Amino acid sequence: MRHALIVAALVATVPASGAALEQPPPPPPPPPPSEHSDDVATRRQAAQTSRDGTFLPMTLTPRIGDQRVASLALGGYDTGTAGGPKMSIMIEGALANRVALRAGVSYLDVKGGQVGPTVGLRVAILRQEQAGVDLGVSVAYLHRGLPQWNGEPDGQIEALVGLARRIGRFGLFANLVYQQGLDPKERNAQVRLAGLYSLTDQLQLGLDARGYLELTDAKEKEAEKIASDFNLVAGPLVSYSISHVTLLAHVGAHLDALRGPSSPLALGMVALGGLGTSF
Repeated sequence: MRHALIVAALVATVPASGAALEQPPPPPPPPPPSEHSDDVATRRQAAQTSRDGTFLPMTLTPRIGDQRVASLALGGYDTGTAGGPKMSIMIEGALANRVALRAGVSYLDVKGGQVGPTVGLRVAILRQEQAGVDLGVSVAYLHRGLPQWNGEPDGQIEALVGLARRIGRFGLFANLVYQQGLDPKERNAQVRLAGLYSLTDQLQLGLDARGYLELTDAKEKEAEKIASDFNLVAGPLVSYSISHVTLLAHVGAHLDALRGPSSPLALGMVALGGLGTSF
C-alpha cells in the first residue's frame, strides 16, 4: 500500500514539472528610444527632416535622411544691393539611401524679374552613426535667368562639400562652395554655416549664414554687372513641425562691400517665410 502511494505521488508531480519546463522565458524589455530611431515612418516626418537640416534656407545639409521626397518653398524680401522680392521652390527625391536628386526654381526681382531653374545631385559619403560626422557632396547647375537677357551664357556650375555633426539637441552644419559660370571669367566662392537647437521635437531655433566672395576681376568683366566683391547674409531662424509639414521664418542682416573707388558698405535686411514638407 505504501509503495502504491509513492508511485501515485511521483506520477502526479511529473506533468507539473514538465509544464513548468515548457513555459517560454519572458520577452526582453524594449530598447530605450534613441536620437536615430529605427522607426522609418517617424523619421520621414517633417520634425526629423528639419532636425537633419533639410529645411535650412541657405546652408545645405550633407545628410540624406529616410524621407522619400522633401520640398521647401521660401518667399520674402531683401533690401540689400540688387535686392527685392525673393521666391524659390525646391523638391528633392531620394534615388537611393545616399543619393538624392534636387530640382527647383527661383525668382529674383532684378532686370525686370528673373526666373532661374536649378537641378543637382547630392551624395552622402559618411553618416554620423558610423563615422561620427555627416559628410556629403553635391553638384548643381544654376540658371540665373529665363530668357537669357543678353544672348550670353547665364548659368553656373556649383560644387559643394558639406559637413555636419549633431551633439544631443544641437546640430552644426558647414558648406564650402565654388561656383563657375559658363562664361569662364565668372566665378565665386561661398562659405555657409548654420546651427540648430531642438527646444522640443517639433520646435527648432537656429542661425543660418552665408558669406559670398566674388572672384571675377573687374578688368575681366564689366564692373556694372557685379554689384559687390563680398556680401554676407546672417540671421536667426525658427521652425515648427506638425506631422509632415514644417513652418519656418528667417530674418537676417545683408551686408554688401560694393565695387567702386571708395568701396562703400551697404547694409540691408532679409526676411523670409517658408513651408517644408517631408514624406
